[in-house]
Amino acid sequence: MKMNENGGRKNRPGLPMMLLGIAILMLGLFMTIGEVSLRSRSQEVDAEITRVIESRGANNNIRRTVYVQYEVDGVMFRGRIRNWSRIVHAGDHITVLYDTANPERMTTSGNLFQTVAGALFMGGTLIGWSVISKRAADKS
Repeated sequence: MKMNENGGRKNRPGLPMMLLGIAILMLGLFMTIGEVSLRSRSQEVDAEITRVIESRGANNNIRRTVYVQYEVDGVMFRGRIRNWSRIVHAGDHITVLYDTANPERMTTSGNLFQTVAGALFMGGTLIGWSVISKRAADKS
């Protein structure tokens, strides 16, 4: 183990980031398991878009929140989809997947990919950064 000039251990700046990266990967894993579980007991249904709210993100990219309504066994349900990427308008129709055990829960086919990709990217980036930081600290 390397010591600094005062006889103490060297500061490991990468360890907290590695732990954070692992935590984000675990969160993504749990979200993915929940999404897969929902998909295993879901049914497709046509949904009408009732409202679209657009806002600008930090990088000036457009974020859309889409509100939908769909019918299951004669009962009307409403839902919200965040970070919708396609351009849509009120009155358009999309397909959503609703939970047969709880029809108020719904998702779209793109949400699982976004969850997994986001978790892998963030967690992998933090872990990679921590490894690079550790190597740089070991060299000094």
